[in-house]
Amino acid sequence: MNERHVGLVSYANVTYDGQLRGPVPSGLMLEGAPHLAGRLLQQGFMPRIFDYSSVDSVRRISLDGQERFEEHVAEELTDYVQRNDVKALGFTLYNNGLKGILRIASLVKKRFPSLLMIAGGPVVNYGEEVLYQMENGEVFDALCLSEGDLALPAFAEYAYGRKPLREVPNLIFRDNSRTPVRLVNINTLPFPVYDKEIYPGIDDKIHIPVVKGSTGCRYGQCSFCVQPKIDGKFRIRDFENLLAEVEHLRNKYGFRHIRLTDPNPFSREIVYLARHAPEGMKISAFTYTDSIDDFEEAKKILSGIFLGVESFKPEVLLQLNKTRDPEKYIAKARRMIENAKKAGIPSVVAVIVPVANDSVERIDYEYRTVLELNPDSVVSMAQCPVPGTRDYYDVLQRGDETGLRFGPDFRKDMISLELDLLRPPATWPALPWSIRVDGEFTDKPFMINAKHFLGRLMKEHGFSPFADENILMAQAYHDGLPEDQKERRKVIVEFNSRMRDSIAQQDVKGLEEIVNNINSNQNPPGKNEEIK
Repeated sequence: MNERHVGLVSYANVTYDGQLRGPVPSGLMLEGAPHLAGRLLQQGFMPRIFDYSSVDSVRRISLDGQERFEEHVAEELTDYVQRNDVKALGFTLYNNGLKGILRIASLVKKRFPSLLMIAGGPVVNYGEEVLYQMENGEVFDALCLSEGDLALPAFAEYAYGRKPLREVPNLIFRDNSRTPVRLVNINTLPFPVYDKEIYPGIDDKIHIPVVKGSTGCRYGQCSFCVQPKIDGKFRIRDFENLLAEVEHLRNKYGFRHIRLTDPNPFSREIVYLARHAPEGMKISAFTYTDSIDDFEEAKKILSGIFLGVESFKPEVLLQLNKTRDPEKYIAKARRMIENAKKAGIPSVVAVIVPVANDSVERIDYEYRTVLELNPDSVVSMAQCPVPGTRDYYDVLQRGDETGLRFGPDFRKDMISLELDLLRPPATWPALPWSIRVDGEFTDKPFMINAKHFLGRLMKEHGFSPFADENILMAQAYHDGLPEDQKERRKVIVEFNSRMRDSIAQQDVKGLEEIVNNINSNQNPPGKNEEIK
C-alpha cells in the first residue's frame, strides 16, 4: 500500500519582511504541529513537519536574504510534493510572517495547481473569509476555523479521494460558505510526535513542548478574549490521560520542561501533576485566580505562572466582564501573587493598559498596585476589539460610545498587522484600532502604556517584561533558577535579553549555543534517542 503523505508547514511567530529578522524567543519552542502529526498518523497518513521558526531559518536568512529564503522554502516543499506524490499541505498562519508564507504557498501552487492546501491558526480564527482577499490568499482551497485535529485528517481524506469535501468539518470557503462545526473528544487524541523522521528540523528548535489539559475556557465571558470562539465548548481531559502524555514526553523523548497551555487550569489538575508526574518535571502554566490552592504541592512542579489579572480596578473588571464579583476576584488575585512569592514560584502578571474610556489616573493606580504586589514580571498590551469577541460586536453596534474605534477594513487590517517585537514600541506603526483615553482617541495606545505603565515600570523599577515561557527557557538553560526573587529576575532578564539580541542581530552561533544548552539540559544522556 502506498503511503499517503501530508505536509505541515509552520511559520509560527516569524516574519521575513525586513522588520523582524527571525522568530521571537517563544517562536523557537515546539508548537502544535506534532499534535496534528500524531492525529494524521492515527488516521493512516504519513505526516512531515516543515517548521521555519528555527535557528536554521535565521542562519539561512542571514546568508541569502528574505526573498531568496522564501524561494528556497518553496523549492523544498515542491521537491517534497513531487517525490512523494503529495496531495495535501496544511499551513499554520500567524500575523508575523503572513506575507512570506502566502508567497511560499503561491509559488508551490503554481508548480502544482491540483495540490490541495488548507490553512488554520490565529489569523484564520479572526480573519476568516477575509484571508482569501489578501495577496496570494486565494491559493488555499479551504480554511480551518477550529478543531484541526478533526478537520485536517478529513481534508486529507478528501485530497486522496476518500471523502467528499462537504463532509470535512469546520471549514470555510472563498464564498464564505461553511461546513458544520464538530468538536473532538480530547481524551481520544493521540500523543504528539517528535520523531526526527517526521520532524527533521526539531534539533533547531528548543525542546520544550506544549501540553493542554483542557480546551476552551471554563469562564468564557471576558469581553476581549477570542478563545471561546476558537475552542468552543469547554472540555477537560481526564487527569490520567494528561499524566500519560506527560510521561510519554519524558520517557520517549526525554523532555523535562513542559508548557501547560490551558487557558485557566483547575488547582486539582496542577496538584495532580505535581504528585504523579515523573521526578524532575517542570511546567509553566497560565492560571486563573483560583488555579492553585496548594502551593506547597504545586511548587514541586511549577517553574512559573502567568496570571491574567487584567486590572486591579473593580469598575474595569466589570467593564471587561472579567468577573461578576470584582472585590472577591481582586482579593484572590492578590493572594495568588503573594502565595506564589512565598512558595518561590516566579509569577507573571498581565494588565490591560489602556482600556476603553481609560484615564491616566486609572493607569497610575494599576502602576502603584503592581509595585506593591511585586511579581517577578509584568506584561501589558492595550485592549483590542479582536474580531469575534464581544468587544468587536459591541463596537459594531454602539460605535464610539464604547471607547473603541475601527474602520470598515478592520479585519483585513488586523490580518496585515505586523509588530516588530524586537524593537521599542515607539517604532511600531499606528494600530488599526483606536482607544479613547482621557476623552481623546489614539491609534498609538502603546505609547500611553510606555509612558505611564510598562515603560515607567521598566525605567524606574527595572521591571523588564517576560512571560512564563521565558521563565521556563531560562530555567532549562541554567538547569535551575535562584530562589531569591531579585536574583531570579536578574537571571531571567539577562537570558531573555541575550536571546532577543541574538535573534535581532542574526547571531546564529549565539542562538545555537542557547538552544543546544537548553536541549542538553532538557534531554540528559541516555534520553531522547528518537530525535537524535
